[in-house]
Amino acid sequence: MKNLDKKIIPISFFLMFLFISGCSNSSESNDKKNFGKIGVFFINGKRVYSPYSDNRKEPFPTERKTTVNGQAEITYLIPPKKDGPNIVLVPGFGLSSSIYLTTPDERDGWAQTFYEKGYPIYVMTPPDRAGSIRVDMVNACLKDSKKYDCDSFYAQLGYTSLENPWQTWGFGPKFGETFSDSKFPAIPLKENYIEQFGASFVVYQGPSNLTMTEAEAMNKTSEEAIKALLEKVGPSVLVLHSASGTAGYKVAEENPSLVKAIVAIETTECPSNNKEGNSPLGNIPFLGIWGDHIYERGEEGNHPARLKSCKEMVKAIKKEGKVPAELISLPESLEIYGNSHIMMQDSNNKEIANIISSWLKRNNIN
Repeated sequence: MKNLDKKIIPISFFLMFLFISGCSNSSESNDKKNFGKIGVFFINGKRVYSPYSDNRKEPFPTERKTTVNGQAEITYLIPPKKDGPNIVLVPGFGLSSSIYLTTPDERDGWAQTFYEKGYPIYVMTPPDRAGSIRVDMVNACLKDSKKYDCDSFYAQLGYTSLENPWQTWGFGPKFGETFSDSKFPAIPLKENYIEQFGASFVVYQGPSNLTMTEAEAMNKTSEEAIKALLEKVGPSVLVLHSASGTAGYKVAEENPSLVKAIVAIETTECPSNNKEGNSPLGNIPFLGIWGDHIYERGEEGNHPARLKSCKEMVKAIKKEGKVPAELISLPESLEIYGNSHIMMQDSNNKEIANIISSWLKRNNIN
């Protein structure tokens, strides 16, 4: 993407360009530019009658009309020759599919990297973000919060700032300063990498609860979308980032036949073991990956507790011995330093992708 001269274009147009340019009438061109199948679809959207006005005049009223809500946007990249299982990439809190599709400094994202290795890729923007927001419910709450059911999910719209996640996501000790070994592309500031990263944030619906354990409505919509996607494309590897862990773990626990493996990228707390010390995910291969500076990220993200819970789950799965389970702390396990919470965009993102791919192949997950 470096030849785009730092111009931002919608990913759907970019994907369409790739697809069309690979579909020339020339057989020679098709041989050289066979991209397989690349595009976008929406999963789990439902037609909803809206009694509420969107507070605009004609020609765009929604009052007493039908809208579509609850959908998740899926960007797919299907290689011409498959060499591995489906991989579903789910972003964390306040983030969209763009974190897997490119980096602030315009390198390839994990989607392209896995695609080039032969994995069919499905990148999700969860249904509580951007285009899927229940605008009619927000307007109903603004109109009369006492009359309508306005819980924290429907009544609030949020947007992530640059300052709030800076330390929480492991970029540096405070906004504008990076750790000396940081691999997140924040420096040099003159290149506008931070502005590029911030521009990728999307409006989300619901409370600002980084643990996601209390955001039941948000989690439920994500659970339904993930399950619907897996039922459509077949059993897949779930790559869960941060807050998406809560919904993803629930789907895996309730539908183990749809999940070939879980790759957890610094997720919310892993499911607790039962009284017998067994994990509810004991039948699903599990790989957890954690970056650096975990204990320097402050209290907001609660990363040490998250890491501890996943270590306990991996220990339990290993004890049961039914499936492979591993937790990799990049600095402790592999002496790879400086990775952030957004490691899929870090300067060594391909190295991390290779670790994941090698683990899948080593454990015959296909």
